[in-house]
Parts: sequence; C-alpha cells; structure tokens
Amino acid sequence: MFTNEQTKTIQNSFKDLSFFRRVTKQLDPSVLPQLLAWQETYVNDYMNFSYKGEADGNTVFGPITTEELPSIIVSTFSEAIDCAEDILLLKNKGNVVLHYDVTRQASLTIPLNVTKSCTRFWDDDEKEICQLYHNGEAYLQNNKAVHSVEDNGDEVRYFLQLCWHKHNYIYWQNVLEELGYFK
Repeated sequence: MFTNEQTKTIQNSFKDLSFFRRVTKQLDPSVLPQLLAWQETYVNDYMNFSYKGEADGNTVFGPITTEELPSIIVSTFSEAIDCAEDILLLKNKGNVVLHYDVTRQASLTIPLNVTKSCTRFWDDDEKEICQLYHNGEAYLQNNKAVHSVEDNGDEVRYFLQLCWHKHNYIYWQNVLEELGYFK
C-alpha cells in the first residue's frame, strides 16, 4: 500500500497521460460533512444521467448558480468557478458503465465526502490504464477519456463538478495552471 504522498506523486505523474491531475487548492476535510448536508437539500431533484440512451449509474443535479454554492467552495475555487461553463452535483454508487462524457470535455471534480472507491480510466482497447482514488481531494478530470466506476456496494460518492464543454482537458489544465491550481 502506498502512503498518501506516494499516491500523490504517482497520480501527478499521470498529468501527461491526460486522465486527471490533482489540484493544489483543496478543501479542509473538516468541512465535508457540512457540504454533504448542503447537497442533501437537492436530493429530490437529482436525475438519472444516461449514456447512449441508457442510465449510466450516475445521478446529477444542475446547473447550480454561483449564488447557490456554499461560501467555502466559492472562496477555495473562485477562479475556476469564474470560468466554469456549468456547475453540477453528481452522485453515484458504482456500476457506472465504461463511457466518455458526450458534452463535457473536462471538469474540476470536488468530492463532498471521502470514499474508498475509484474511477477507472481505460485505453481504446478497453484495457485499464489507471485508477483515481479521490481520498477527499479535488482533481481536474478528462471527461473525454474513457472511464468507469467500480461497484461501491453501499458506498455513495458525492461530487461538485465545475464543468467545461468548449475546450479540451489540456486547454483547461493550462488555464488552471496559470491560475495557480497546480505546482
């Protein structure tokens, strides 16, 4: 098993493979219960998300306006929020099928809880390339890379996603780097 620092080093080494990259701006883990309670106010408004006409295992709510966001989110991620094209809440319990996002190019994915499950990234031959364990940390993700989520059992993952549709992952990685989101 890797230490958290070894995991971060390994995950950051994937930046050139264009799957995901950990951002340096992070929420204090002590605020996650408050954020999880906040997203519960939308629980009846979540809708099933589909891929090629079939439910993909995700439920989503949005778009959310900046005014609806908790102040800790706005103060931590203000620059990314200012350039986000959509802000969504995402919830899944696993069994998210192998897919790429149809409209989203990239997203800054901010966990609202800490979970043990991962997002798996695949190559064009459907061979697994790498896994992303959020461990409560925010990452820029390439939503055009083929990915899936393992069966989480009873564990539910909650995220806030700042989404971009018009430009690809590399573009947003460069923009966020200029804004100080990467070391």
